[in-house]
This record gives sequence, C-alpha cells and structure tokens, in this order.
Amino acid sequence: MKFDALRRHSRFDVDFAVRVEMENGRAFYGKSSNVSQGGMTLRHSESLADGDLVQVAFSISFDHKRIHTPAIVRWVSDPIDGVYTIGLEFAEMDPQFADALEDAINAKLDRRAAQRFPVRTKFELETQQVGRRRIESFARNVSETGMRLVASEPLESGDRVKLRTGSRTGNEPVELRSVVRWCAEDDGLRRYTIGVEFEGLDEGSEEFVSGLISFSGKFHARLQSS
Repeated sequence: MKFDALRRHSRFDVDFAVRVEMENGRAFYGKSSNVSQGGMTLRHSESLADGDLVQVAFSISFDHKRIHTPAIVRWVSDPIDGVYTIGLEFAEMDPQFADALEDAINAKLDRRAAQRFPVRTKFELETQQVGRRRIESFARNVSETGMRLVASEPLESGDRVKLRTGSRTGNEPVELRSVVRWCAEDDGLRRYTIGVEFEGLDEGSEEFVSGLISFSGKFHARLQSS
C-alpha cells in the first residue's frame, strides 16, 4: 500500500533526476515522477527494500535551490518493463531545505497565500502551556498562514504561543495567536528556528500581517529592479 504521507500533501507531476545515495555509500540516479512536501516517487531499474534509509538530492527546477535530505523507502511496486516505482518519505529535512521545497512547490501550484516573504521583526513570544515563558524572538519570514522565527529557547511541536510586537493603532500591541509546527537547532548555535502557523487572527492582526507582506514584497522588488 502506498504510504499515507504522500496523500497528506499536495503533489504535482514532475520529471527530474534524483541522486540517491545508499547507506553503503553506493549512489545512483533515478527519475522522480511526482513530489510533495512529504515525499516523492522515484523510478529506477534497480529496486530498494521497504525501510531502507537513503540520502536524496534534487532540484525541482533550475531557478530553485537544490534539496538534500534523508528519505525512507515506504513502498516498491512490481517492475514494469524492468523499471521499479519507489515511494520515498522525507525524514528530518533541514528547515532551510524544507522552506526551499515548500517555496518551489508553491510556485508550481501558484499558491500565493503560502508564499514566504523575508522580514526581520522583533517579537515577544509567550508560551500558553503550564509554566508560561516569555522568549525574545525575531521573525525571518512571513506568509499569510504563518511565520518562521529565531529564538533563544526551543519549543515543542503543538505548543500554542502568542507573538507580540509594536503597535498597530495608538498603544494597542499586535498579538498573533499561533501554534508551533516544527523547531530545529540553528546550525549548532545556541538558538532555534521555529515554524508557527497562525490561529484565528482578528481583523487587526490580519491587517498587520498583510502590511508586513506588502512592505517586504515592495522592498525586495525595488532591490531587484535597482
């Protein structure tokens, strides 16, 4: 049975080369027939075994970053004309490659709502669990659905947080209710990169996020045209 992870993500058909390196160091090139944020299917004349851990490297297109990530073999079809189709699930993908893959997929699917825009905005991050903590953080990028932050302390996937910054009108601060989707140590430094998804933003908070996106988009458009 084909693994569920591929079905939980939007997929699109592709046809690009994928470098596959096995645990014994042997490498070969196959062809991917579709890809999602959760995994891909691979075609090759040589089979792999369920559960095999491999390293894959690929580029969705020439104008997108090359992705490097471990992957686990989840299923292998019977060969057709001597070619196997192999289902791979991405495992522990580095956040920078996860972002690059998401951006490439969004570009292909024209999902503008999830397009990321670079920012550098300071937020106070307040956890909502028992033993609430307040942590200083900076936003690295933002979309209409969430934000990527850098903080001095780690959080757990599923943690609910409030992000506060500045003011939107008068002295009223911005408060963005969010849920942590992933957290990873940032390049071995004593800081952490955290991906959050917005939850139930009020009208003022939505306007603030739209303003961040608009400012970033215009600023980088001017840089590219100069």
